[in-house]
Amino acid sequence: MLLSGILSAVHPDTWLHLSTMGVWLVFTASDVFTGIYYLGNLREIVQVLSYVLKTLRIDSK
Repeated sequence: MLLSGILSAVHPDTWLHLSTMGVWLVFTASDVFTGIYYLGNLREIVQVLSYVLKTLRIDSK
């Protein structure tokens, strides 16, 4: 079992550090995707609001 030998040779703190980094990367990536998603929704909301404001302006004239 070469793999288990390599795994046991690596310091446990290194594995902890790597797994912590992996979790952090996953959370960061999901935050970024969530931010992009909300920005996209925000842009749609702004477009809808501007459309509503335009139609209100046309109606008020």
